[in-house]
Amino acid sequence: MGLWSAWLELGNQLTLVCSRKRTFFWFVAILIGFTIKFDSLGVTSLARGAGVTSIHYTSMLNFF
Repeated sequence: MGLWSAWLELGNQLTLVCSRKRTFFWFVAILIGFTIKFDSLGVTSLARGAGVTSIHYTSMLNFF
């Protein structure tokens, strides 16, 4: 759990990157996907790694 606490602390330092809180939360979800992705099948593996449901998959694609 200590590793994730350190990861979230670093992630929270990036709040100034996004002007809206919702955008920042999507940014963090994508970073989590990069951190724990299971395979190298592109954005789909990021969505699976971050636990993004199929309903929200299109919203995640807007970042790419």
